[in-house]
Amino acid sequence: MRMMAKMGSLEVFGLIDSGSTHNFISQRLAIKLHLLVVPTEEFSIKVANGEKLKCQGRFDKVRVELQGIEFYLTLFSLPLTCLDLVLGI
Repeated sequence: MRMMAKMGSLEVFGLIDSGSTHNFISQRLAIKLHLLVVPTEEFSIKVANGEKLKCQGRFDKVRVELQGIEFYLTLFSLPLTCLDLVLGI
């Protein structure tokens, strides 16, 4: 399910993905928001089209606002191009 969220003063485009086990943020957005990266061991994620993307870093307690409700999430960095966020369930 596609959705809009707010991070800081930015409106961001995301996807709620019932098949995802983690929450992800695009590297581009993480840099734009000046998020503090927590180094993690690199791991690969297989996305819907079968492509594998490498995750290299984590961001803890990131404030994301969805429909006026604040959440503080752990987000993993991915080189996403069409999305800002992927929220797993």
